[in-house]
Amino acid sequence: MKTLTIKVDNTVNVNFLRELLSKFSFVKEIESNEKQPLPAKTRHKMMPIRWATAEPKTEDFTSIISDRKLSLTEIREKAWKRNW
Repeated sequence: MKTLTIKVDNTVNVNFLRELLSKFSFVKEIESNEKQPLPAKTRHKMMPIRWATAEPKTEDFTSIISDRKLSLTEIREKAWKRNW
């Protein structure tokens, strides 16, 4: 078995070449020194996110704007303002 080394300038071309070579029956193995992207199933496990364990309650959001002085009229004006 013979080995061939090819240097490619960017990731798009690497992906294209890898896909093209995989179509040939005589190509036994394709190696790359570039890191492969993780599959979506394992990628979300590595994210620095804490997933919710229960449904949120309205009391959880009461202190978000507790220091702001907003009247009900001001909230309605901003909520229903249309710019057309």
